[in-house]
Amino acid sequence: MKGGIEETDSQAKKNRNNCTEPHDYRLEHQMMSINHGVLFISMEVRIMSYIENNKYVITNDRDYKELSEYEIEDGHISYERLAEKVDSMILCNEMHKRYYEGKLTLDNGTDYDEENDQYCDIYQWFIIDNQGASTLSETDEIVYYDEELEIYVWGITHFGTSWSIVMTDIEIDDRREE
Repeated sequence: MKGGIEETDSQAKKNRNNCTEPHDYRLEHQMMSINHGVLFISMEVRIMSYIENNKYVITNDRDYKELSEYEIEDGHISYERLAEKVDSMILCNEMHKRYYEGKLTLDNGTDYDEENDQYCDIYQWFIIDNQGASTLSETDEIVYYDEELEIYVWGITHFGTSWSIVMTDIEIDDRREE
């Protein structure tokens, strides 16, 4: 309830998406029952997993169970899971032209490999929203900003393999309560 008016599902989703907190809070219906014409709803608030300081923090059993065998064995999350956290993504490989025109500035991560003394190859370019850029700012992922278009672009440095089995360098940090 906000100001005496119940939020609709779309309003609640919009409010969650505009949240600047690093944690994602979800309400879950546990039980609904009708007793003498009155509807009772039992709800639970749980903190969803989140990314902080290049770690994927897990706070509940449900999120841990969603990890793949590959992720658990490797101790890192996959690009598929990271993409779920970024959420809104539009594939736009034409952004490489703006990169070579000098219109993209590095906002996060590094696109230069000092060990090999060369720039990283970017194979896919995804336009992401501010929330996605904020999520990736907690990682070492390559993110550019285009000031003219006022958009963020996520640079992906791998190709040809399913994102579910390509691991990131983001460690899994299991903080579930015993």
